[in-house]
Amino acid sequence: MKLTVPERLLVLGMQEIPRFGNVVTMRLVTDLFARTAFTEKEIADWKIEIKVDEQTGMSRVTWNPSLATDADIDITPGMAKILVSAIDRAENLPLAIVPLYDRLKPLVPEEPKKEPKKEIKK
Repeated sequence: MKLTVPERLLVLGMQEIPRFGNVVTMRLVTDLFARTAFTEKEIADWKIEIKVDEQTGMSRVTWNPSLATDADIDITPGMAKILVSAIDRAENLPLAIVPLYDRLKPLVPEEPKKEPKKEIKK
């Protein structure tokens, strides 16, 4: 899946992505962050920097949009499920995440439908 620099930053900064869980979930999260993170080459080539506002202490990431390209990130169905679930739980989402959510949602495997319990007649 092609992800832009802002989309990658959204994924990396999502507080709702689990930080604790079973080993399968933690492996998926670790792999997701590793795949989404910026390489040293991208940081240098795209002039990615973290700038801190001295008055507020707030930081922001800047880059040269004319140099940056979309990255092809392999998002597995399990990773998509974690991301979609995290976005669904979030209360303070930026508007920019909606197009990413719409692209991730079809990657989530459908849950098997449970058969209704049959009544046993006596």
